[in-house]
Amino acid sequence: MDKNSIIITFQNAFNYGAVLQCYALQNTLEKNNINVEVLNYDNKVIGDCYKIFYYPKNEKSFKLYLKSFISAMFFFNQLCGRNAKFRKFIKHNIHLTEKYSKKNIKDKDFGENTTLIAGSDQIWNTDLTNGLDDVYYLNFSDNSKKISYAASIGKNELDSKFLNDIRKCLNKFDYISVREETGKLEIDKKLNKNVDVVLDPTLLIDKEEWEKKLDHKKIDCKYIFVYMPNVDVIKSAKYISEKENLKIVNISKKHYFGRREINKFRSDPLEFLTLLYNAEYIITTSFHATSFSIIFNKKIIVFPPEGLSSRITNLTEKLKLNDIIYNSFSEIKTARYKNSINYTNANKLLLKYRKESIKKLLNNI
Repeated sequence: MDKNSIIITFQNAFNYGAVLQCYALQNTLEKNNINVEVLNYDNKVIGDCYKIFYYPKNEKSFKLYLKSFISAMFFFNQLCGRNAKFRKFIKHNIHLTEKYSKKNIKDKDFGENTTLIAGSDQIWNTDLTNGLDDVYYLNFSDNSKKISYAASIGKNELDSKFLNDIRKCLNKFDYISVREETGKLEIDKKLNKNVDVVLDPTLLIDKEEWEKKLDHKKIDCKYIFVYMPNVDVIKSAKYISEKENLKIVNISKKHYFGRREINKFRSDPLEFLTLLYNAEYIITTSFHATSFSIIFNKKIIVFPPEGLSSRITNLTEKLKLNDIIYNSFSEIKTARYKNSINYTNANKLLLKYRKESIKKLLNNI
């Protein structure tokens, strides 16, 4: 293998979607005979928010600080256990470089035989990175080839305060691809760049390949899997569990469902996948829970989160799966959730887009 690549993403986020999309992109490159590492970059804002005693530095309210501290104390054991499992998964499954900070990454030159790959995930969302972090725009190692793969701005518009800096960085890219149509339109319009829309890395791996990664520790009852719940998700899970006599597997640290709940907050990324895979229904606001449900052809109910819905709706529209989108709990009472989901055409479309996305990725490395 003579092609080298470095992925730049949120590698230090203890989040199921973040970790699994990173693994998926790494896996896809390796299967295509490309040496790959993931930049072990220490973005304090991203890393700190997964610490047990985390509190936003820009938050001034003492009451909120005290509430955050008490919550961390109350859930201390669960948080420690979960974080330890994420560290173990990352250690054994993600090929990290040596650690870099904002200061020493600027002096690093990975060389002209290395392709830097920005993405995937919401690495261009300045709300998440507390302003512009130009490491995620590959503003280092000027001798290396620079591309993005399925990068996301995470919202409908680029932050106007940073447009000039973003333009300077992206002008050095050899190829740009994003995850959502909204991101493409925004970069096309404001930066006058040609941009492709490609699949999130989790969708580059087929069902059979993901099935090999499952841990196969089954729960001995039928259940609904709930992930990233809001009010509609909670109401829907309670309603369907009563109607269908199902337990509810909740992967949040807070307990919402009383005697019907099986709490699995400490699950690692592969346990997360296994719980989703074996569920009767998935009810979620999450993009990556949606993507994996589609891969596994599961019965899913999706309530797109307000302000962040484009990444979900772009995917469901692309695969002609608009019927899995719900706007409010009232739609659950119509019993529409019982309808079978026609995955036949969606699977064909997914295969088509998967091939196209992998081809674009490999052709630009």
